[in-house]
Amino acid sequence: MEPYLLHLIHAAPSTIRISMKVLIVTVAFPPSPHANAKRPFFVAKAMLEAGWQVEVLTTRDGMPDSAVEVLDHPGCRITRLPDPVSDAKAALTSKPRLARILHLAANGMLWPDFHRLWVRKVIRAIRERQGGYDRVLAFVFPASLFLTGKERDLVDERWTFDMQEPVSTQYKRYPRRSAMQRLLTPRLERLELHTLHRAGAVIFTADTNRRTSIAEGLVPAERAIHIPFFFEPETFSGPTEVASGFQITYFGNFDLRGHRNPATFLESLALFLERNPQARDVTRFVFHGSWLPEHDSIIARHGLMDVVSIREPVPFHEYLVRVRQSPMLLLVAAAEHNLFMPSKVIEYIATGRPVLAFAPKDSEVAGVLTAAGMDQFICGEGDSNEGAAALERLWKLHQQGQMHPTTNRNGNWSASHQIPRYLEAVRAR
Repeated sequence: MEPYLLHLIHAAPSTIRISMKVLIVTVAFPPSPHANAKRPFFVAKAMLEAGWQVEVLTTRDGMPDSAVEVLDHPGCRITRLPDPVSDAKAALTSKPRLARILHLAANGMLWPDFHRLWVRKVIRAIRERQGGYDRVLAFVFPASLFLTGKERDLVDERWTFDMQEPVSTQYKRYPRRSAMQRLLTPRLERLELHTLHRAGAVIFTADTNRRTSIAEGLVPAERAIHIPFFFEPETFSGPTEVASGFQITYFGNFDLRGHRNPATFLESLALFLERNPQARDVTRFVFHGSWLPEHDSIIARHGLMDVVSIREPVPFHEYLVRVRQSPMLLLVAAAEHNLFMPSKVIEYIATGRPVLAFAPKDSEVAGVLTAAGMDQFICGEGDSNEGAAALERLWKLHQQGQMHPTTNRNGNWSASHQIPRYLEAVRAR
């Protein structure tokens, strides 16, 4: 039996005494490499280990055709309903520009977003099952999941919404690109309010989003719970072989617009190498994710073609291995994303590796790194000089052979601490 489950048994026996039948609705689920697939997986796994029955309604978003389910348990059933737009994008893998045009067009014309067609299938599937669940747990995004609240006699106190990402709180501050979607933002806010007020509980990964949602009346304060992203301790325990050289690794995607792009980091890297030319032969920036071709010009402008390695997204379990093998980890956040909490922050903390973070100093991301004792290399989101100075400090540590994991304070983000809280939040009514 896994360590955090033993903790759960002793800490919250009421959580596991009653067998529950739970439906999980999530657009992404492993082996999909999508960042939003991790939390539903950890929660489903914990529920099964607690003796609950779990059904997952999800998509094949991001999964290769040869992929097989990674959660194999007699108490679990995984149903992958087709998502027409995601499937059409996947068919255009060899034509990324067309795939992006399709994405932008569908996201601009379908309300609340292009996953609306998939959510309609989810609603029909739940109706066909005639409500045979003790609890329903819906992971947001997409915003289209709020359409469940418009259905008569569907969302009630048995439902829990996990706000992995903000919706109308974000769109009010940073309007969507589509003119139609901007006009419909007030309608989306009313839909979110209506749906969340019908639910029994709303869980937030970012406390800034929880507080903002309460302040704006989107969710009753007594039903709003902050449960951050968490990691499984056993995944990050034991020895591992760390990549050699002065390697900085990034997992995920960059934005085409805004501050969450690679420009500041790459300029910092170029400045560092200009000041420390002897470091060039061993310096590598390794990117795992969906790289935007528009960012190639930044690499070329700074003459970094020989030190940058662009690689494909890695499957879920391979990611957990590679993040531990990375000597240094890059994190890029921005003020416009302060209502988000990137899940990879917690895996980065779990490794204990140095984290080079470009983020607003007053952001929740910076606060989490500080609370974990990993704030030594936080730089301003647009400050390349500060970034270059941080890289020079890291280079000195590398030369001194002191790039081993640091002692951090990561207990608050351990599954052994958060899983009992999570299962109790879903169970209690």
